[in-house]
Amino acid sequence: MSSRLTIVSALESECRRVACRRLLNADGVVLLEYTRLGPRRLARRISTSSGVRGARELCMGRGEAAYAVTADLDAALREILAEVGPVGDLVLGLPEGVDASIAVDVVTALDHPLTIDSVMTAVDPVTIEDLLWSSTTLEESDISAMPDDHRVLGEFVVGELSCADSCVLVPSAGNATRGELLIGHLCPQAWLTRVPGGSPVPAGRLLPPPTLRSARFDPREARSRLVPGAVVTPVVAETDGISTVICRARRPLHPRRLAERMHAIAQGCVWSRGRSWIASVPRCRVIWHGVGPQVGLEDGGLWTADRPAATPDDLFVNSSLEWDREYGDRGTVLAFTGEEISRYEIQELLDECVLTDRELTIGPVAWQRWEDPLALRTSFTEHVLEWMHAESPSHHTEGSP
Repeated sequence: MSSRLTIVSALESECRRVACRRLLNADGVVLLEYTRLGPRRLARRISTSSGVRGARELCMGRGEAAYAVTADLDAALREILAEVGPVGDLVLGLPEGVDASIAVDVVTALDHPLTIDSVMTAVDPVTIEDLLWSSTTLEESDISAMPDDHRVLGEFVVGELSCADSCVLVPSAGNATRGELLIGHLCPQAWLTRVPGGSPVPAGRLLPPPTLRSARFDPREARSRLVPGAVVTPVVAETDGISTVICRARRPLHPRRLAERMHAIAQGCVWSRGRSWIASVPRCRVIWHGVGPQVGLEDGGLWTADRPAATPDDLFVNSSLEWDREYGDRGTVLAFTGEEISRYEIQELLDECVLTDRELTIGPVAWQRWEDPLALRTSFTEHVLEWMHAESPSHHTEGSP
């Protein structure tokens, strides 16, 4: 008998607890829940609607919650089978700060008859905007999942919203309207549900409670959303002042002009994401990620057009949707979410960064000798060297610069 598994993640333990208890109300459900007891201890509890069926404490190194959970899952599932018997629906509640994507990978690899039915994240719409603007890290909050996890709280929240196929709203006391609208922009793919809480239901925002057996989880679709640089946007771009806009540039961006305008481009955005083609590292797919006041650039590997042999993976599928006859998948595609942001103003700033005709004609070898105010050549050494040591232009698509 294959069990249906629902994974529930959250940044705040109370949100996860409320969501899991709501799901536990259904008949025949077993809840496997991990709770932090401190920076070095976890509690693991197995429950049914009739009460607790098993509990134990797990010790771990500081910032190693993900390791502790993944190491214990196999034993926990065997204990459930021994104590409860065959299970139709299993709910896995993760400790705060542990990514649902980690649990998905581990469960998929385990030798247990489990089918992931849904991946949910529980969020308080009253506090979400404050979390997105916070500069506090998971490590500083003692809820980092892995050693040297320096992500800020908002980065974790955005990652979980991107992974989830369902979002459980658990409002505390306060006005939840703005937060609910914002969440709709942050995870447009997710089915929104609500657990009654301290906040009144916003007018016209009746949502169902969370339920099991939705069969909403699609592993391939989830992976494509989590590919660095992927852009997923809502069908409705503006709702009551909250907007999501997309800006593009086909030509490479000048590194100095981009460095001078990055702050202005991202100003007022609670979340900005996408991929950039920057002339100083012409073969590198530069990932743009910004949450609240933090904006960063990361090495996303080679553009598909620059790979010796393109492979049909999720990155290739995403790239093919943006393919250009001249430039391949190279280019800049950025999405910005915030209150009353102007697509025209951001696009104008981005256009000012684009290479001129004269700059474009001098070519990639010369571009790499330009100043590097964003320190990309230092960070992306591997792919820069691949370009410099390329023996011939045969690695590139027809018409590539």
